[in-house]
Amino acid sequence: MEESPYRIKIGPQEIVLHYGETLVGRSDECSLCLDDERLSRVHAKLIATETQIGIVDLGSRNGTYVNDVRVRNPLQLNSGDRIRMGQSLLTLYSMERKVRRSSSTGRTLGGATLVDMSPQGGEESDVLYRVLQLGRLDEAEKLLKARVANLVRAEPPLVVDHILSRNVQGGMMTMADKSMDARWIHRLFKLHVTCGWFMSEETQKRVEQLIRAIGRTGGDGLSAYLAHWAGRIKELSEPRKARLTRLRDLASRDSNLWSE
Repeated sequence: MEESPYRIKIGPQEIVLHYGETLVGRSDECSLCLDDERLSRVHAKLIATETQIGIVDLGSRNGTYVNDVRVRNPLQLNSGDRIRMGQSLLTLYSMERKVRRSSSTGRTLGGATLVDMSPQGGEESDVLYRVLQLGRLDEAEKLLKARVANLVRAEPPLVVDHILSRNVQGGMMTMADKSMDARWIHRLFKLHVTCGWFMSEETQKRVEQLIRAIGRTGGDGLSAYLAHWAGRIKELSEPRKARLTRLRDLASRDSNLWSE
């Protein structure tokens, strides 16, 4: 993997970061494995692209801090930023240039910039995709819940077809498929209600297939979604109304669809 211009200093040690994702934590599966008992096994990840570098906390127990401010959303970093995880202090700097803050793709939160933290290499290069493909569902669940938490806190809210939004939706559906756990379908509908999203045609078709395969919806997420959009029915086009009708029909065919 190609080296990036970004470096991490930990005391006297200097670490070269490569483009893509660098997992940080206690686990020896992490690219940057630190002997720090206050770190989570998979604590955070750094993501380097050609134009920027960012950090995402992965639901760690003790948190990740940049310049003494806790990271609660994907955050773009600047050269010279101090990153604290557990008892470890990391300093980021760039060999070639200062990390640029993007005005076109960033979103602000308390003076920081939220950036698109999905990797450039596509789905196959994303750590969530990889652990799902390997069947490591416990690890995938932790990563996915952290991404959901970051997503619902984003200001302004991300749209349904944003790459981060699609990443989370795809992860939830894959979790439902691999675990046959209908609660992920319930959570997916709840996410759409929380974010005010109308489900895309592609996503709805896959969800309908999952409901038929699993035989239930795992909770009241579908009913909450239908109720939410019933209250906004005047905003919907005829094709979208027809898609809601499909979901109502699917749910009404079998009372077991509403069971846990």
